[in-house]
Amino acid sequence: MKSVHEIISAVSRYAERLGIAPETVARKATGNPRLIERMERRSKQLAEDVVRLEKFMKDNPLPDGRRDKRHLPASGDGGTARQGSAS
Repeated sequence: MKSVHEIISAVSRYAERLGIAPETVARKATGNPRLIERMERRSKQLAEDVVRLEKFMKDNPLPDGRRDKRHLPASGDGGTARQGSAS
């Protein structure tokens, strides 16, 4: 199975060779002309989420290598809530 980046790139190249927009390929293949744009957005969001998860784990190491859920910050976000989100 190809990665999201690989399929987006392949669709873009395919569309370019046909002289059409990637949205046209998506519409003809799936009925959803916004699919490529949404895949790009989800991919970007996933990368940002991975960075936040890695930062959280680095900033909140396990005490003495133990597994202890009481060690986690009470808010669940370690004070690094997503910017621009309303709570």
